[in-house]
This record gives sequence, C-alpha cells and structure tokens, in this order.
Amino acid sequence: MSTFLIKRGRFSDNINEVLALIERHWHDVEGSAADPELKIDLDIERYKELENSGNLFCMGMYDKFTLKLVGYLAFIVYAHHQHKGKNFAVTDGFFVDSEVRSRESLKTIIRMFKRSEAILQDEYGVEYISMCTNANNPIELLATILDYKHVSTEYMRKL
Repeated sequence: MSTFLIKRGRFSDNINEVLALIERHWHDVEGSAADPELKIDLDIERYKELENSGNLFCMGMYDKFTLKLVGYLAFIVYAHHQHKGKNFAVTDGFFVDSEVRSRESLKTIIRMFKRSEAILQDEYGVEYISMCTNANNPIELLATILDYKHVSTEYMRKL
C-alpha cells in the first residue's frame, strides 16, 4: 500500500508549500547548468495568469500520513505555433523531495504522469507532451518507462 497520495491542485491554493518545495528542487537537482549566477526567481503573477487562463496544470504528491506536499508535477499547456491545431503540454517542473525518494516514490511519479496525461488529453485536448529538465537532472529512466522518445537537445549560453 502506497504511503503517498496524488491529487490535482492549483498552484495558488498551496502557494507557500509549493514555493518551499520549488526552492528545495532548485537547490537539490536543478540549479543552472548554463550559469551558476542564474537563480530561481518565480514570477508568481505570471503563474497565476497561466493558471487562470487554463494553461497551467498541476499535480501534487502528498505524504499520506502528514498530508505534507513532498512532490509535484506541473505542465504548461499551449496551442503549438509550428503545428496549427495541435495542443501541446511541456513539463514546467517535476520533483520529489530527496527525503522521500525511493522505489515507491518513483512508482508514484509514474502514476502522476499517467494520470496527468489522461486528464491533459481528455480535458485540454493535448496530443503531445514534452518532458524536459536541465543537464544536472538526468531523466532517461523515467522517460523510457513512460515511453517518451528523445526528440531534441537544447543548449544555452549567457550573453
């Protein structure tokens, strides 16, 4: 029996808990692969705009006993400008707190992705999902389990 609950949520409903976990995410696995001086500085108003316009989709992973948020999965949903009439979603972020990472939490994040994919397809008309992360956080195993294909590579340079 799982010790984690997953549920759909709104970014703005648990903003302090979400922000604390995003901060841990940044320091734990993200950082900036391109520039160590590039620090996280969320535009909360922009996230609220995305949420209110129906372009932000979020799922949370909670400790079943304490109901503390221990992980999240967020997507930005959009009509693709290069593929007219096609709705896409791209991961904005996904993370499981290092304190609870385990084989069980991996199974839970897989369930979160699969449930999110079904909702994004049914409610948002999404046909394609892109999963991305920075070079400090390899996701090949998760992508393979979820049957995602490696389709692009991104490089960045500070000007």
